Amino acid sequence: MAKNATNGRYSKKFRHEAVNMIIEGGLTAYEASRQLSLPKSTLENWVRAYKAGKLSAIDDRPQSILR
Repeated sequence: MAKNATNGRYSKKFRHEAVNMIIEGGLTAYEASRQLSLPKSTLENWVRAYKAGKLSAIDDRPQSILR
């Protein structure tokens, strides 16, 4: 799975695939973070956003808010 990062951001598809590794694939956040070379806290944030129905909203925020 490619990271598809542009300007330090990850594509929606990548985020959803990473979350699915944890939710449906049964991996822990630690295991998935090691496989994807991402911080565990990033994946935990994405999972939390997914469960709240807000994962897509992360990508839709203006860049100024992300910095």
